[in-house]
Amino acid sequence: MCFSLQHPKTTPVQAHFRLDDDTFERQFDTAVLPDELFTHEAHLRLAWIQLERNTPTKAAAKVCTQIQNYASSLGQAGKFHKTLTTASVYVVAHFKEKSKCTSFKDVLTEFPQLNSRFKELLLSHYSQNELHSDKARIKYQEPDLIPFN
Repeated sequence: MCFSLQHPKTTPVQAHFRLDDDTFERQFDTAVLPDELFTHEAHLRLAWIQLERNTPTKAAAKVCTQIQNYASSLGQAGKFHKTLTTASVYVVAHFKEKSKCTSFKDVLTEFPQLNSRFKELLLSHYSQNELHSDKARIKYQEPDLIPFN
């Protein structure tokens, strides 16, 4: 059974939900999405959108390109992290597959750790040294603890 996520008030983390998926992605791709709307949760939503259309590998490549371009448009190209971005898509893919829910909002309700304990999820797959290495920032590194497969 899936949950219905109710938003009694819109918080900055949830503000991106005022846009439908196509509008959100279009604004993101054209760099008109206000940067304050591009939160951790919005990163995950972008992964979800791509996973609806692509395999995890193709979705990860698309999300990396999208985030890299968006960061560049904000003059923050140096903030892009290839391994973190790719791994995030694989984490969302895992929970998407595990869930019986069909909406991103419902999956967030079912698996709140996607928002509240995301760093822990990644660190169950990567050591701190591997995830935060300079090499991981520029080229995707496979997990050194537990593979995603």
